[in-house]
Amino acid sequence: MYTLGLQGVKVEPTEFTDVSDHWARYNIKAAYDNKIINGMGDGTFAPDANVTYDQALKMVVCMLGKGD
Repeated sequence: MYTLGLQGVKVEPTEFTDVSDHWARYNIKAAYDNKIINGMGDGTFAPDANVTYDQALKMVVCMLGKGD
């Protein structure tokens, strides 16, 4: 997030039910607000799950401003 010039603001994320006490919650919030991540589709983010190749590629595409 810092590489992109995006700082994790100190606003508690409410988009996902499983990140309220996670160490990266502010960065997750910043990535969500900037349309880089969407979560798992069921209201969770799964912050400790492994990232798949497809998920990583999608995040890179979105960071480059080419995502949907």
